[in-house]
Amino acid sequence: MFSRLLTLQLLFLVALTLVAMPVAAQEISRPLTFSGPQFEIEDLNADLHSDGRILVVSGRVKNNGFSTVTGFATVYFKSSDHSVLKAMDVEVNRNLPIAQGQSGFFETSTRVDSIGGLANVSVEFTETGRMLK
Repeated sequence: MFSRLLTLQLLFLVALTLVAMPVAAQEISRPLTFSGPQFEIEDLNADLHSDGRILVVSGRVKNNGFSTVTGFATVYFKSSDHSVLKAMDVEVNRNLPIAQGQSGFFETSTRVDSIGGLANVSVEFTETGRMLK
């Protein structure tokens, strides 16, 4: 009796494995797809005022996605080894939605003497809302 029960359980596991194998094979054989970036930073400028103390960072965020979005930019002030010395969140497009294919402007400034070792600037966009059509 115990042997028959063990045999039935074993047959069930083998049948379950055989049923699952084609699904796994199909999953592996499907091509992988990747999409490009939904947001692109354009016209990035970092200009030092004539007095040499104020750095103005400006640019545009282009919406390459399929929906109208809202969000903010984070401007990172970095050292030569790319460690973040200071980060600032900045409104984009005056907090108005950015339509598909359109760009929104951002600008911020900081005192250079308050950031020792400043070597470069980078910008990242964070989406906070999406308007569905």
